[in-house]
Amino acid sequence: MNSGPGLPERHPWPRLRRWGIVRRAFFAMVLVGSVAGALLTAADVLGFLPAGAMNHPLFVLTIAAFGAGSAAVIGPAVRQFFPFSQAILIGMLSVGLAMAFMLALSFSVELLWRRCIENESCASVGTIGIAVILLLWLYGLPVFAVTLLGYELAIWMAGGGKAARLFWPVFAAVLAVYVTFWALVQLGVIGTAPWEQVPSLPGSDEFGTGYPPGDRQLCEMIQSDGSVRIVPCQPFYGR
Repeated sequence: MNSGPGLPERHPWPRLRRWGIVRRAFFAMVLVGSVAGALLTAADVLGFLPAGAMNHPLFVLTIAAFGAGSAAVIGPAVRQFFPFSQAILIGMLSVGLAMAFMLALSFSVELLWRRCIENESCASVGTIGIAVILLLWLYGLPVFAVTLLGYELAIWMAGGGKAARLFWPVFAAVLAVYVTFWALVQLGVIGTAPWEQVPSLPGSDEFGTGYPPGDRQLCEMIQSDGSVRIVPCQPFYGR
């Protein structure tokens, strides 16, 4: 016999209170987000993929907060469902909450920083549309993936056994490695990979590109912390 349509008998998850679900979901999502953030930071350093702001620890905490908020809203109502079904619902609601947050932020920016012209809306449709598109195409998938996987992990962890005992040591180790790695990259202690570095050639400009002064083939890329990094020009950086 089962305690519900998707969980085995005597599984503790259906008996958890709202706070117990939210707490487990938040920390599990932070763990999954930390792994993703570390991988994105490594990909950025190696030159495979520009991470932008998606590897920032605050971005990881924001995703976990959206996921925990979703768990607080519908977690108790869906806790009898199959774990994967619960996770999909939480992931979809998390994307919806993130979209609502972006829309509210767009409206606030428009209202605070733009003058209202008579008979004209203070909120620019273009700005709001850009915010929604940016969320859906750039941040929607990470929000959905991290919250879905994190919620699955939270349900598995609640079952007890070796998984529950290992969670906190693994959580502390992964978080420490991720934050330290990210901080070292931001401080410049860990630089770009050798194949991404520009060799210094005779007769080149001060950047060592091999091109004469005035004909630089370098671009400025804005990092997630606001600093500027000089990189070889590529199509997604511009010139």
